[in-house]
Parts: sequence; C-alpha cells; structure tokens
Amino acid sequence: MIVGADGTLNFFGYHLDTENYLDNYATVSYASYDTDLNLITSGTVGQILVGKSRMVTFSPRGDQSFLIVSKGGGDYDPFYLYTLTSNGTATKPKIIDVGEATPDLITGQQVAADKTLKASLKAAAPDGKGAGIAYRIRDDRNYYSVEFEENELRVKKTVNGTATVVWNKGYPMVANQVYDIKIVPGVNAFDVYVNRVYQTTINESAWLDGKFGIVNRGQGNVSFLASSIETTPAGYGRIEGIALVGQQVNYTLSYSDEESDPQLTTGSSWVYAHNPNTLLQPQGTAAFNGQTLSSPVTSFPFAGDYTFTYKTKDDPHPSHRYPDHAFNAYRQESNAVTGKIRVHRRPIADFTATWNSNGTIGYIDASYDPDRYNPANGSYSTENTGINYQATRGVLEYRYRYRAAGSSTYIELKPAKLYGGTYIIELSVRDEYNAWSEWATQTIVAGGSTPLPPNPGFTIAPTTQYRFTAVTINSTASDPQDGARENVEHAYYIKSLTTGGPESLQSDARTSWTKEFSTLGVFQVRQVVINSFGLYAEVSHNVSIVNRKPVADITEPASTSAAAPTMYDTQRPTMKWTYSDGDGDPETQYQLHFYKSDGSFYRDSGAIGGSNLSWTPTADFADNTTYYAYVRVSDGTDWSNWSAPHYFRIVTNKPPTADLAWTPSPVWEGDTVKLLPTMSDPDGDRLDAVYEIESPAGAKRTVSEQKMPPYGGAGPTFVADTPGNWKVRLTVSDGKAPAVSVAKTIAVGPLGVTGRVLHTEAWEDNRQRYNAAHPGKERPAHWFWAGELFVLAAATTDTGASNTKAATVTAEAGPRLKAALQAVLPSNPDSWKGELGSEQYGGPLKELPEGDYSFVFTATYTNGVVKKSTVVIRVADTVEGFADVHRVQ
Repeated sequence: MIVGADGTLNFFGYHLDTENYLDNYATVSYASYDTDLNLITSGTVGQILVGKSRMVTFSPRGDQSFLIVSKGGGDYDPFYLYTLTSNGTATKPKIIDVGEATPDLITGQQVAADKTLKASLKAAAPDGKGAGIAYRIRDDRNYYSVEFEENELRVKKTVNGTATVVWNKGYPMVANQVYDIKIVPGVNAFDVYVNRVYQTTINESAWLDGKFGIVNRGQGNVSFLASSIETTPAGYGRIEGIALVGQQVNYTLSYSDEESDPQLTTGSSWVYAHNPNTLLQPQGTAAFNGQTLSSPVTSFPFAGDYTFTYKTKDDPHPSHRYPDHAFNAYRQESNAVTGKIRVHRRPIADFTATWNSNGTIGYIDASYDPDRYNPANGSYSTENTGINYQATRGVLEYRYRYRAAGSSTYIELKPAKLYGGTYIIELSVRDEYNAWSEWATQTIVAGGSTPLPPNPGFTIAPTTQYRFTAVTINSTASDPQDGARENVEHAYYIKSLTTGGPESLQSDARTSWTKEFSTLGVFQVRQVVINSFGLYAEVSHNVSIVNRKPVADITEPASTSAAAPTMYDTQRPTMKWTYSDGDGDPETQYQLHFYKSDGSFYRDSGAIGGSNLSWTPTADFADNTTYYAYVRVSDGTDWSNWSAPHYFRIVTNKPPTADLAWTPSPVWEGDTVKLLPTMSDPDGDRLDAVYEIESPAGAKRTVSEQKMPPYGGAGPTFVADTPGNWKVRLTVSDGKAPAVSVAKTIAVGPLGVTGRVLHTEAWEDNRQRYNAAHPGKERPAHWFWAGELFVLAAATTDTGASNTKAATVTAEAGPRLKAALQAVLPSNPDSWKGELGSEQYGGPLKELPEGDYSFVFTATYTNGVVKKSTVVIRVADTVEGFADVHRVQ
C-alpha cells in the first residue's frame, strides 16, 4: 500500500497466469481509495515480466504516477521498469509535494509559528540510516530535522546544506514499531516529544515557521504514516507578569502528561536570573540570582526584571512512587517553561500647597516614579515604552482630595479656593503599571471670613420606575454666595440599597439629567454640591426600580367559549401561548392549570423551567370531556397573572361520514329505485343506518340496517309509483359521535301517452273541398265519413338514456275497432303510428253506424306502467254519400 500526496490509499498486487511462472508475464492489479474510503479507480495492467526469483516493487515517482520495478535475483539479471500514470485531476489537496532539490527530503505544507506538528513513521528493518521529520523548512538547504540515525534520536539543523547535530540521545529503532513525533512551538524555542515523552527543547529565535517534510537518508522500507497540524494550547511554555517589590506573587501552572502519570513536585526546578538595571536607581541583586530552587519565589526584594526557567518531572511507575528510587531513571523532565516578571516600586506622591490672600491655593508638584525618574539628578528612563519619562517623571495620573480638619468626610477634588479654616489636602499618583502611591498630605490654614455652604436639593420623577426607562433628576440647588444652580459644581452618586456595594459617580449636570437603571431594587441618589469656596453640602433621595410583570396569552386551544370549545382528537393535546415582557426579560418558567367544564380542578403542570411557548402533557386527559386551561409565565423576578381561560374538548372518536346515490338515474314513474349509500368510520365502529323515504304525496317509509367495515353493499329499494320529488334522508351513527345525516331529493318523471285519429291525406283533401263547397256546413277535423281509413298516431314519453321505454301502444274504439301501433323509431320509441281500415274492422267501414266513437290509446312501459288517453271522433254520412254529393255538384 502507498499513501498518496493527497491522502489517497493505493493498493498494488500481481499474479501469474500459468503454473510454470519462470520468466513469465504477470498481471498487476491496482485500486485507489480516497480519504473517506470511497473507491476512486481500479484496474489491471498486463505484460509485466516477472520470474520465480524476481522481486517486484511499487513506488511513487511523482503526482499520480507510480514506478513498477521487476528485478531478478542474480547479480547480472536486468531491471524491468514500468510506469503507471493517471491522466485525471487530483480532487483532494496535497499534504506533501515531491521536491526536486535533494534525494532525501520531501517538502510538505506550511506550518505556522504557533502550530503543533505531529507525524508518525515506522521501519520494517532499521539499518541505522537516517529517517524522520523535517521542520521549519526555509528551503531545501535550510531546515531542522528530527531523525532516527545510528541508534540515536537526533535533532539536526541544516544551514546552507550542511547539517549539524544540535541534540542527540541513544534511541535505537525497533522493527515495525510506530514512532509518533510531536513538535510543540514555544517562545523562541520548540519542544520535541517521541511517543508522548518529552525529549528536549531547542532554542531558536530566527526560524519561527516554515514547511514540514519527511527525511530519508537511505533507510529501506520506511513507512511515513499520518501527519497533522494542530493548535498549540494558549500560553504554552511562557509566563509573564508584573509585581511590586515585596508583593506576594501567585503562579498559575498547568501540568498534563499524555500517559496520565502524576507530577513529581519534588523534581521541580526553578532557575531565576535577576537584572536590576532595567529600571532606574537599582537597589541591588537578589540573593537567589542564578541559583536552582525547588519552589518558586513568591516575593521579590528588589526592583528589576526576573527571568526564570521552570521544569518538573513525572512519576511513571504506580508501584514505585517517590521517594522510591527504583525507577528513578524513568522519571522524565517536562518541557521548559520560561518567563519574566518585572518587579517595580510604587510611585511617590510629593507636593506643597500654600494659601494665598485671595483665597486661591498654590500647588508645586514633585511626584515621581523611582523606577523611571531620579529627582536628585534629573536622570530618567529611556526604555522605549512610548512614555516621556523626562516630562512625566513616570507619573501618569493624579488624584486629589481634601477635608476640613474637624471632618472625616473627604471631597474628591483638587480645591482651587479655601476660606476660614484649617484644611488637609492629600495627593496620590499612579504609574504606568497602575500602581498608586501612598497618600501625601499637606495642611493649610485659610484666612478670611467663613463662607456659607451651598443649599443642596433635587427632585426625582417618577420615584418608582421600570428598568431601561428614564427617570428625570432635576437640581434645585443654590448657593448663598454664588447664586443659581448653574454656578455651583454638582456631583451625583448612586448606589444600590438592595444589593449594597459602593456608590459610583453618575453625573455632574448642574440642571437636569436622566438616568436609566438596568437592574431592580431601591437606589440611593446622593447629590453633592460645591461652591466656589470649596464648601460642599449633600442630600440623598431614593428611587425604586420595579419589575414589569410578563404577560401570557393562550393561542392553542383558540376557543374562549365554553359553548364552542376547540376540538381535539388526541388525549395529549399541545398547549401553546405567547409571551411578552415590557422590560425585555426572557421567559424563565411557565405553569398551566386545567379545570373541567363544571369548574372542578383537574391538573397542574407544575412550574417548569425554560423559555418554551408550548407544553404537551405526559399523561392522558379523559376522553369525551370539556376542559379549560390557564397559563402563567415568569421572567425570573415575577410571575405574570393567569391568562384568560381557553376551552377545549377531547373526543378521540371520529364521526362517521355518509353520502347517498341511487339507480337508475334519471328515475321515471314506476321505476324501482335502489339506494346506494357510501359510508365510512375512521375508527372502524359498527354503523347504524336509517333511511327515511317520503313520496310526493307525503307518504313515509323507514328502513333501518347495520353496517360493519368495510361498510359496502346497496341500501333498500322502493318503487317510485308517483311522479314528482321523492325525499330520502340517510342518518348514520356510530353510537358515540353525533349522528350525521345526508338528505337527497329524487326527481321522478311522469310517463304518458297522447293519441290522435287522423284522415288520410286524400280524405283530408276531400274534407277541405267539402267545407269549401258548403259554407256554414263545414265538417270539423274529427268528423269522418263511414268507410274512411282511420290514421292512428300516438306520442309516448321520451325517457332519454333510461331503460324505461314504451313497449306497446294500442288504440281501441270498440270490440271491432282496434289496432296495434308501431314505433316509428324502435331505438327511441316515443312516436307511434298505425291505421284502422276495413281489414282491421273485419268488414266494410262504410257500414259503421253514424255517431260518436271514443278511441282509447293504451301505452304499456317496460317497467309495467300503463298509460291511456282518449280521442273522440264522429262518423257522419258515408263515403258513398260524399261521392254522390260530389257528383251532383
């Protein structure tokens, strides 16, 4: 297996095609996998010459290119070289690049100065030739390397191509053992670990970063395994600090051991070097300078810079802990921790104050920092810190205060004018390391008449307010000498009376100002006013900052009506609510109460911590029950009021569904109607179905049945013997939910027949001519001459696509006057025709007696319905009489 530059895993193998394999050709198989073990490519290569005593090796020769070497076992056997190359593009970033400058160094990626490098290697048969990891590579001729060579572990520094061993120890390699090398950067140094054991620290202040790589100076069968670049723990190997002379110093140390061995504290060593000349006016050199101590120095006697090196040891054998020295040789030293502590003196406050006749105070300042300025000769520090020590004398801040001789209350300012009394003025100064001097004191006696102090006063509006909402503080102060408030210095101090603690200066406004509080409690606002004579007075008022209660409102269930609760089909419905807080505080707790519809208490969720806006019960609510719920929330300070109630009802049973159709459609008078119900129940309950059938005349009929899943099958039937609108209602119940009903109106069409008795065309023409010849004696269309052929016609109901059709139509006016009509179009028998002559009559029609004849047309339909209609005609005179008359004329 060969690991590629981009992390791919490349597997090679070969096999012969015959049993007699001496100098036969072999087939090479290969497969490449990416770092996620996904197959990239695979295949075979034939015609590789290999024999019984030959050895085949595979090695990389460049990016996506491998060299296959077949060599015989004899001294004079030839080499056979083959190249396997991919023409694709690498999809993963390369970890190392194959270099061209030297045969024994392969360069990898850049390692930043603050990063830790880890890499592993092993050798199948160590032969003493160098192999290891290159570090901080500047180029191919300048780098560090950690190598196993000649049974030693060596750290080399190669400069301009020449390697120098800068550290070494006996460390023979063991065949096939993995060696994990770790290089950890420090301050101008790096530490070397092998198999998690600290080896050495190499000081290096110039080469702080560079690439890493692998080194092989001829060692055979070396495998370079995983490598990684990691973040070095913050503060690794370095301690810095500032301290005052004589001040107690605490060290924060961390100890870790990759094998979890305990620390051997008695094996710790501290070496200090004291340079007293880094600051002015050195006091001397510490007695422990250059000595090795077993514990750290916690108080330094003189000013200056103290550099130190700290090391400790582990105690690896659990059965031979210190003071047992049986395994003392195995106790390893840690890496070296270096540090520097600057020890300095406090600054010195020095001043004089004098009272002038006009009431003003004159000041002369002589304060200085003894580490930065010498007042005896005016010398000053020239260390490049950006501070002008000649101008500042090392003093960066002044703090004045004063009080009347008989008072213990200080006024925190530098007085400009004082009258009529004895005053104590004090000064403290700060240096660059934020150390304050002791207070320097001056006492002065001020002449003149004693001025009156100012009149303090202010208002707070409102005196009770919410957080992050302004209160207005308005000064009403004045001064007997200086006048209005604008002429008097103001200072407002605020402190919490609820939590205690010091007060802090908040404003120096002389009129009005506003203040917003971010915390709850009662706060004291103290006003101090100072007039031009340096006299002061004060007054205090309190303001209460209270919490605004949060507000919660239930959104689910949505109903606020007990008469129309929100319906749930689960016994653990989720409650939801909204949360608002006027102060912007987050929700910290919530609680729900549940009551039954009769007002009895049912359940308490208990106070639950969190900012959730929903809650799902962990136990079932009772089924078929109506409840109402309240919610309240907390902002961490107060609970809200209970919300308005919201109502819900739990019915887990789901109601059935029903619909109704019928056949045939459309329906005609006399049809047998079959009802076709469609019903279902999500819960699979037995269903009771009731059919109410009402005729157009109001006659009612009820049919009941029960249905089981899958609820199929037809319903009852009825004969629609009356045309008009029939009403059918289907009511379905599962015995639990309210019954569901569906009502349908079935229109039933009427059936009928209409008959006509007509003249033949010839006799109709004769009738028309007769009427024309005998005005006033015209013969109506229903008058016939005895002997005429009766033309019969009938119309039945057109039922469209229905199977109900007229089957037969007959016409009859007496025992001998009858005939059967035929459908004009048998496929749509709504029009019928026929004739009645002497043949049908059974004798000459001219013998018909005169008089009225009623032709009864009878239509019989396929559904059994019979319909009749009557047509009345008159027989008057005979056809022969008509002929005689016609001839006479």
